[in-house]
Amino acid sequence: MSKRPLIFLSFANDADSHLDMLKEEAKEVYRALQDRHDQQHIEVLREESADIEQIFFQLNRYGERTTIFHYGGHASGTHLRLEDQDANANGLARLLGSLKELKLVFLNGCSTLGQVQKLLEFGVKAVVATSVPINDSRAREFAVQFYQALAAGNTLQEAYNQGIALMETRYGEDLRNVGVVRSLSWEEDETETETPAEIPWGLYLHEKGGEESLNYRLPDFKKVALPSNFGGSLKDTYQANAYIVEVLASMAEYNKKLYGEMEDEFGDPRDEREYPEIIIKNFPWPIG
Repeated sequence: MSKRPLIFLSFANDADSHLDMLKEEAKEVYRALQDRHDQQHIEVLREESADIEQIFFQLNRYGERTTIFHYGGHASGTHLRLEDQDANANGLARLLGSLKELKLVFLNGCSTLGQVQKLLEFGVKAVVATSVPINDSRAREFAVQFYQALAAGNTLQEAYNQGIALMETRYGEDLRNVGVVRSLSWEEDETETETPAEIPWGLYLHEKGGEESLNYRLPDFKKVALPSNFGGSLKDTYQANAYIVEVLASMAEYNKKLYGEMEDEFGDPRDEREYPEIIIKNFPWPIG
């Protein structure tokens, strides 16, 4: 069974208030992570029409492998809009908090700051959330830059910093509400935060383990473990040099000149540490 860390990308659109950039966000974020997925460093799961049943099924299925949970779509401080209904944030926070290997929850919808406290209370280590309604196109840009930086080997903190740097570089102080936003209710979101931050996206940490999560990087290798029963009882009695001598002795039965190579110029036995080189050198060329 695979032990690769899982990044769960969930998206949900709305037929009555369609977000044109949401599908692009799903595609480009997945593309940013695709090489890591193909190299089997991580596994990426993308749900573009997520509903409550799918989210619960997949999080239960992948369980402790889930490292990052990303949501893109309409949202507020109390709900996420999924395909079947508006999902209550408290229930989802309880589920996400039970995932022991979860490093980050990324809520890329409008004014999701109200969900942060519950997520942290239930044990989530780090959350990216928004303090104000966010522009649909800019939400995509920020998410894509974040995951591109993460895939390039940066930590969660560094990836977040790069996302913020891109937005400041591109838009200066004009980072807030322009055009289509990812809000369930504009009126509700406008009053949610009395003094909204200049930067819409904030990084919020649990007091225990939050700082450690910020140093997380995606693995750059595939973990491979031998089966627990590999070697059987041989593991308890194995002596490396003894078995090397036996291998070389068996080879010498078919190639008598090896007896000469097992002796030095004075006719004395060579150090057994030299035997592996003799074995490799005398294997058929493709094996050697």
